[in-house]
Amino acid sequence: MTPSTSRRHPFRGMLRGLLVGGLVAGVGVLAVAALAQGVPGVWSALAGWAMTVVLMLTALVGIKLVVGLSGVLPLFGAIVAFTATLLVMALAWQVFDAAAWLIRPTFALSAAITVIATQAGIAVGLLRSRTPLLGDAA
Repeated sequence: MTPSTSRRHPFRGMLRGLLVGGLVAGVGVLAVAALAQGVPGVWSALAGWAMTVVLMLTALVGIKLVVGLSGVLPLFGAIVAFTATLLVMALAWQVFDAAAWLIRPTFALSAAITVIATQAGIAVGLLRSRTPLLGDAA
């Protein structure tokens, strides 16, 4: 059996990878938080996970919107999407920081693990789409 060489639009695969990676990370961080800290840990881990998944989905949709533009506009759009994601994450961190129920290390660790898992899923989705990364591949 030979591998398929057809190209697909990368967005669906990247979205699928983000959701699968986020789901795997979510189950993992919630299970560990439940075992280690009980219900307060679960709520803190859930808050970090949800914030991260929503921000990553928003950034992925933002990047999808600018990919079809010409010249350096896709790069500019990606930089704007990344910067906006960081700003919204900082704002969310400030909002959650005021919550008395939040266990900060659990929240931060959950968010960090979810970012790593969703980024890995996005990268796998992009690679599986067989999209050339630099120009037209021969």
